[in-house]
Amino acid sequence: MAGAGAVALAGCGGEQSGGGDKQAAGKVYYLNFKPEQDEQWQELAELYTEETGVPVTVMTAASGQYETTLKSEMAKTDAPTLFQVNGPVGLASWKDYCYDLDDTDIMGQLTKDDYALKGDDGKVKGIAYVIESYGIICNTSLLEKAGYTTDDITNFDSLKAVAEDITAR
Repeated sequence: MAGAGAVALAGCGGEQSGGGDKQAAGKVYYLNFKPEQDEQWQELAELYTEETGVPVTVMTAASGQYETTLKSEMAKTDAPTLFQVNGPVGLASWKDYCYDLDDTDIMGQLTKDDYALKGDDGKVKGIAYVIESYGIICNTSLLEKAGYTTDDITNFDSLKAVAEDITAR
């Protein structure tokens, strides 16, 4: 994660030479979505500041409060330089604040654009650095005892019917 974060932050600090210009201008304000990653983002911010001279502030929203915090912070004069969106739904809400990343250095780092978040215009507006997903764990022996297989469950309605049948017995 730190490597991907370093690349993302590098695009925001203004033009930098490879030697770590300690006189670089500007600043970065990053609003972090994931409290469990705060320590790593703080460490990365410190390293980036040491390398470039660009001060980086990381603010982490409280768990479950990111969208509320983002709305509040975006209304301020010094809004976040970098922020996260929660997939396509989040991008739809915040697209007016997102730059076109298609011709940026970070896009050159991607081997394919499977995790590039695109706007309605087809332009890349964000790049995923974490993917979370949910699934259902199935006790196949219990299903078999009830006379079912996983092939019987093909959508939510069939899942619900099987679960209700097993529960009723």
